[in-house]
Amino acid sequence: MKFKRILASFIVMAMTMGMMSSLVLADESENAPEETSVVETTEPKETETKKQEEKKPAETKAEEPEEKKPAETSATDNEEKKPEETVKETEPAETEEEPAETSKEAEPSESEEKEPAETKTEEPSEPVESEPDETENKEPVVTGSEEPSESEPEEAEAPEGEVPTETDSQHAKNTITEQFGELKWSFDDTTGVLTISPANSKKNASMPHAESTKDYPWYGYMDKITKVVITKGVTSISNDVFFNYDNLKTASIAGTVTSIEADAFMDCDKLESVTIGSGVKKIGGYVFSHCESLKSIVIPNTVSEIGRGVFFGCTALSSVSIGSGVKKIQLGTFRDCTGLTSIVIPKTVNEIGRYAFCGCENLKSVSLSNGLKTIEYQAFFKCKSLTKITIPKTVTNIGEEAFCDCGNLESVTINGAKEIGSSAFANCVELRSVSITGTSLKIGDSAFEGCTLLRNLTLKGVKEIGEKAFYQCICLSSVTLPSGVTSIGESAFESCSYLGSVSIPGNVERIGDSAFNSCTYLSDLKIGYGVKEIGKEAFRHCTYLTSIVIPGSVQTIDEYAFSECDRVRNISLGYGVEKINYAAFGNCDKVTELVIPSSVTFMDQCAFDSIDDLKKVSLSEDLYNAYSASGAFSGCSVSEWIIQKENPFTASGKTATVKAKAVKKKAATLAASKLYKMSPSTEILAVKSTGNGNFTVNKLNGNITVKKKTKKGTYKIKVKVMSTGNAEYKASDWKTVTITIKVK
Repeated sequence: MKFKRILASFIVMAMTMGMMSSLVLADESENAPEETSVVETTEPKETETKKQEEKKPAETKAEEPEEKKPAETSATDNEEKKPEETVKETEPAETEEEPAETSKEAEPSESEEKEPAETKTEEPSEPVESEPDETENKEPVVTGSEEPSESEPEEAEAPEGEVPTETDSQHAKNTITEQFGELKWSFDDTTGVLTISPANSKKNASMPHAESTKDYPWYGYMDKITKVVITKGVTSISNDVFFNYDNLKTASIAGTVTSIEADAFMDCDKLESVTIGSGVKKIGGYVFSHCESLKSIVIPNTVSEIGRGVFFGCTALSSVSIGSGVKKIQLGTFRDCTGLTSIVIPKTVNEIGRYAFCGCENLKSVSLSNGLKTIEYQAFFKCKSLTKITIPKTVTNIGEEAFCDCGNLESVTINGAKEIGSSAFANCVELRSVSITGTSLKIGDSAFEGCTLLRNLTLKGVKEIGEKAFYQCICLSSVTLPSGVTSIGESAFESCSYLGSVSIPGNVERIGDSAFNSCTYLSDLKIGYGVKEIGKEAFRHCTYLTSIVIPGSVQTIDEYAFSECDRVRNISLGYGVEKINYAAFGNCDKVTELVIPSSVTFMDQCAFDSIDDLKKVSLSEDLYNAYSASGAFSGCSVSEWIIQKENPFTASGKTATVKAKAVKKKAATLAASKLYKMSPSTEILAVKSTGNGNFTVNKLNGNITVKKKTKKGTYKIKVKVMSTGNAEYKASDWKTVTITIKVK
């Protein structure tokens, strides 16, 4: 140990002598000894430090190295203290600007017991930047491994390899700039900003496509990028380019960009703000999908194409402005945007695609403009906060399940549609009012199924009502079907238990199976002349029905059609009925009398099963022979069978007069009693002729209508009539009569 101390002292003395020689030369050349402390060197400090180490190394921690002051020591040589005082008085404050030289030099040990080798390797972790008064306890920096540098005062640059000054060092360290195709990109590590611009500022450039996100050159900084700026001159943003950039918060897209390709910002779950320039024409599929922090978006008027799922899963999105250039809102564009509360669809949009607003459970207001033509499958599915919707007259098609499960929807107005898809409004459990005005409109299967609070239903221009269209609308109290309805589907109104009255127009050819099954409170039923078939269980369990009137147009009554209507007291079967199938009127317990028209050719087993009060049946001899004991009346206790006689019906035409003034502005109707002379006069009339020219004959009652603006004159009309029979007589043959109508 003693040897090492002697060796260290020898080395320090040698270095001190060399430094002092250099100092003398510098003093002689500059003739200003007091300015030597301004020079960015460590020569005076090193000399003093070496002497202090030889004399009293334990007290070396005295002054700041940045001020070029030697430490206060207990040195015995008074001459050595004078240069120290000179340095303190004359050293300028600017010397703190270049601390890099001294900070890189190794510092000697605090004790002579430490080896010189150890003092060489100690380096500060970063350049000294603190003020002199903040670091008074730091040791002066001395190196024994490098020769003293002949630095220039203050303006001298740092030696090669040294750490640069604070400003320059940070800039060099934090900014990365590279070229990518015809683009230039730079990333500032301090601000987190990625800027992409054309390499040639005078020439627009498109972004090259890469096979995946990882192939873009800035991918290595994805976790640090918080803002993306696409500058003027860039014309496109490629697919997947910022996919899953978890820390990206802001994106600014210049107006020169015309296309943002698919998935460009997908899954950037911290992205809060996006500015889209006014030159963008296309936004590709899923571009902002699952950007869960995105709060608002303005789609400029230049955008004409929006891809699928662009904002799918943007759960914080609460404000959307759709530009006037958009023509179609694609599949899933705003799907599951649970923060969205209102949306205005501009008149340029002609189609809302599948799932477009599906799952927007807080969407309360939707404004649809004229110009819209189609609303596709599940477009507003499960928009649970939507309370009202008005479909403009330009819409021709409302897709399947378009508004299904909108649990708070209360009012629906449809103007001009041609088709309402299956389950379009199914399970809208708060729906109370529906007004439909269509053009040969088809209401699809289950369109309003499960709308349990629906009370008010207005139908106009409807042609077809699909299966289960209003199934289980238990609060519906009345339905007036338009005259243009031609089809009522299976279970269309089944289980509408509070439905009290129904009028079925004559244009309906078939009433579907179970169409009104279990309409418990149905008490008023009118079936129009023209209906040809009543389907299976069509009116089964309509327990409040008291009367059933089947018009002569009906040919077939299917199984269980009126079964278990246990309050029915009267059944009237029109002449024309041919088939009465199994249990069609089973358990209609209150019926006491029954007339079977001679038009019937088939009655199935149990056709009138278990009618407990049935006592009297009138039918033709042929029917009696065929069915009285066949089981058609099984469970009935018929006590009187009446065999119908041949009908003595005769008929002739009358002459009727109508004033021309009466038909100048509107049509006039002439009652059958003024047109026909029949014997017996109480016979029920059936008519085949429909009239000719200016006259229309009602097939049901024989009335004749004189059309508006019929000219004066005498007109003759031939009409075929017959007696449909009654309990006493079977139906007659057809009779041709001539009716004279004078218009004066």
